[in-house]
Amino acid sequence: MTNGNVYIRQTGLVNPDNLTMPISIIGAGGIGSWSSLALSKMGCSNITVYDFDSVEEHNLGSQIYSHTDIGELKVVALKSKLNLITGNSINISPARMTNLYQNVLTDIVILAVDNIETRTKIYQTLIKEDVLLIDGRMAGNAIEIYTCKMNDMIQCKAYEKTLFTP
Repeated sequence: MTNGNVYIRQTGLVNPDNLTMPISIIGAGGIGSWSSLALSKMGCSNITVYDFDSVEEHNLGSQIYSHTDIGELKVVALKSKLNLITGNSINISPARMTNLYQNVLTDIVILAVDNIETRTKIYQTLIKEDVLLIDGRMAGNAIEIYTCKMNDMIQCKAYEKTLFTP
């Protein structure tokens, strides 16, 4: 039990009471698991994480999971870990997300998938939606982060240049 000072060091930058907007994180791996932790620790209270995959041994080195999570759905293990670490709960969906944004309301989408085909399909479903897309990509010791306000066609055209044929 805390005395309410969990977020005291950040309130000069952002008050957790202002972090209630719906955030969707697609992918619970190297980018998605750590993004979920960071947002949860900031006090974001409306996070939904989507991933259909299970924790495997090769995930342990770069993701939030431990040996006891092997074989469990990533989203289930992630929800448990975040609740243990932060005391906060996230929403989870063990689903493959390619047509996610039909009738789903969210303000921010963090795209943390591991292939360009899925990234492109999700992007195509978001065009013209009032959504901020944050797309994180990792390879080895490099990371790239792209952002795009999906109802801004100039930003969309610039983002499309980052999508390539596999």
